[in-house]
Amino acid sequence: MRKKSKTKTIYDEVEQYCKEEYRARYLKMRNRAVLNLVLPKHPALKRAMEGIDKAILIEFAKDIQTYARGFRQVIEDHPEWTNEQEKYEKMIKEQETQLSLGYQHGLLEDINKLNTL
Repeated sequence: MRKKSKTKTIYDEVEQYCKEEYRARYLKMRNRAVLNLVLPKHPALKRAMEGIDKAILIEFAKDIQTYARGFRQVIEDHPEWTNEQEKYEKMIKEQETQLSLGYQHGLLEDINKLNTL
């Protein structure tokens, strides 16, 4: 279980949606669920797409997610392409997260030393 923050996150929205709409939990329904969550946040886009069949929008959402996964995989496979500022920001974020979760550096090493006694 993850630590709850005071602000509503995308995780919280998706979790609530999946509780209310059980079909959103299925992989084949994921793109429809994404559209149902995103379109209300963009009313101008929703109005502009009123004449477009929802099946086309679902296919569009699928393509966006596929390309986003592709970008993440390519960047993961080529870490040298990430600039130094992003690496520094990632390192800081990881350390802040570890501290907020109560992780103390060296605690695991101390436990291993105790186990060998």
